[in-house]
Amino acid sequence: MSPLRLGVLAYPGCFASEIFGVPDLLAMATHVAAAQGSPQPAYETSVISPRRRVIASGGSVLDVSAMRPVDVLIVPGFELSPTLDLDEALANLGPEVASIRSQAASGNAVVSICVGAFLGVVFKCHVHISRDARVTAAW
Repeated sequence: MSPLRLGVLAYPGCFASEIFGVPDLLAMATHVAAAQGSPQPAYETSVISPRRRVIASGGSVLDVSAMRPVDVLIVPGFELSPTLDLDEALANLGPEVASIRSQAASGNAVVSICVGAFLGVVFKCHVHISRDARVTAAW
């Protein structure tokens, strides 16, 4: 069985801790599985972006790979301060919304972490995914 391909979507202002946390957690899960006799990694994780350069919250510059098809696209959260104009912040993420749309249109799962759900809501409301698509949000 080939590994599940997971892509963590990096975008300007995203939480670097959520970008790195997912691969770190899955690396540990792979070690545990290997210790229990699993012959190969269950996950293949990469940090992807439609942008060539991404600066996360706190000014961290992220090393990213180009967008590519994945089985699961993970959308991390971003810094949501009381003074942030959320509409403006989301409007500046057009390439990311297009990437989410492309992944979903291919039938791939899109999941979010924390405030990343706002991108999912923008995606659901503004890019006209199928009415048959299942969407779940938690806060």
